[in-house]
Amino acid sequence: VRWNAPLRSSSSGRSSIVERPEALGRFGRLVTSWEFELLSSILILANCATMGIQAQQEVTGGLGPVWAIFIDSSEHFFTAFFMMECILRFKVYGWSAFIPTKADGRSNLMDACLVFFTGVIITWAIPLLTLLTGTTSDSGFLRMLTVF
Repeated sequence: VRWNAPLRSSSSGRSSIVERPEALGRFGRLVTSWEFELLSSILILANCATMGIQAQQEVTGGLGPVWAIFIDSSEHFFTAFFMMECILRFKVYGWSAFIPTKADGRSNLMDACLVFFTGVIITWAIPLLTLLTGTTSDSGFLRMLTVF
């Protein structure tokens, strides 16, 4: 996920919000640091690897209970991390960084939608809804929700 910050000029018009992370406070320094970008990139790759393991498990009929627990746990971990990353970036850059009128805004909005729909809704909301309603995940109603 490459987040793009809206550039805001200072009163002199020379520096931008990205060039001066100290102007953003402690969250701004965190979000604009190379370490945070590196961590995010590594976790994206790790998430891809666990999705591959999950696909292998689905195709071969299972890799064992240890792998199933690992995959479920990692899915919740990645969802939580990417949601927190999205919230932090929203706090630092504001809603204007997610307006789809510019390329940066479109990519930020797409990243946020991926986190929300494929992470929060499918990983947390739908399973919670199935638990609360007593339905199964094979229910037609819940399958319909995953389309949106």
